[in-house]
Parts: sequence; C-alpha cells; structure tokens
Amino acid sequence: AFHWRDLQSEVRAELKKMDNLFDPESEGTSRGIIISRPPEKDNSTQFIGQSDRIDFVTLNHGQLFKGTPEADFAEVGYKVESCQKLDGEKTKCLYRRTDTLVDDDVTEGGKSSVLLRDVEEFKLQYLGEGKQDWVGDWKSTSSDDSTTRGNFPDAVEVNLGVAKGNDKNKKISFQMVVPIRFTNNPTQKKKNSGNDFKTGF
Repeated sequence: AFHWRDLQSEVRAELKKMDNLFDPESEGTSRGIIISRPPEKDNSTQFIGQSDRIDFVTLNHGQLFKGTPEADFAEVGYKVESCQKLDGEKTKCLYRRTDTLVDDDVTEGGKSSVLLRDVEEFKLQYLGEGKQDWVGDWKSTSSDDSTTRGNFPDAVEVNLGVAKGNDKNKKISFQMVVPIRFTNNPTQKKKNSGNDFKTGF
C-alpha cells in the first residue's frame, strides 16, 4: 500500500492555525512567511478496508503494454463475489480489481479479474496505532474515527478458505498477517504535560 501525503498542504494548514497567518482573500506574505492558498480537498491516497473487501493505492503496478500511459501506482481492490464455473455451477470467486487512474474514490473503477474460485471464507482485519485490537473496518477517509483518519494500518490479517476439490464440506484455509512496510502516517501529537511550556513560535 502506498500512502502519499500532500505535505505542503499540511504545512499550510498548520500555518493557518498559527496566529491567523493565512488570509483567505489574498495570496502573499504575512510576517515574512510565504504562503499560498491550500487546495480545497485532501489529495492524499486512500486506504479503505472492510471485513470482506479492501481497496488501496499501490506502487507495484507494472506496465503490461509498451507505450501505454501508465505509472507505477494504481488502485487495487480485493473482494469476493458470486461467479460461475466452466460447467455453469455457481460458486464464489476472489476478484482483484485494478485501475491505473487514481482518483478521489479508491473503491470504484478499473477492471476486475478472477484470482481464485470456490472461496469459502475471506475475512480481513486491521491493526494500527490507536487501536487496542484487530478491527474489521479501516477508512483513512473517515471523519468520525480520528485513529484511522488520514492513516494507514500497520498490518492486515487475511483469512482465506477454499473448498477442497468437489467436496464442499472440506476446505483448505490459511491465515496470514501482512505488514505495511511504510505507513507514512503523520506523527501523533502527544498531550502537553503540566511541565511543558509554549514557545512564541
């Protein structure tokens, strides 16, 4: 998962909080600090995880065809949906969705392809700073949860079970904890203790 943050916008937001340095009506300088108007929306990449699907931006995209306008990054999503086998029997398949156009909604667009058929179980959990235990939802776009807002999880637990042959009563299953190597989350601000003092800048 690739977490890109607009650091210039974060700096501008901090400057805006400091002593009313930012004048929304004009661009320019205030107290010798050069500032410009911040963007109207958050341009950072997204990580949307639920118990049965996951969508994020990755840097692991490879260009399949020469000359196509594609970058190394792309939207990727995994989820289970009903599908048909070659003999027409209905089953559940694990789909992988990719979209080379990274936009405001990381959960939509692109093309899906089947990775695995006869999926009996597909469960995801997430662990990150601010959470005491694994959780079933992680949304970096959340406005309600300050621990996930603007943050990626540190790890994702994947539980996958597949029917063994034609016997639906037997399945092959595995559990894997996948770490996110570089979450690039903002550092958490610690509350001031009674001994701390504020500086003038």
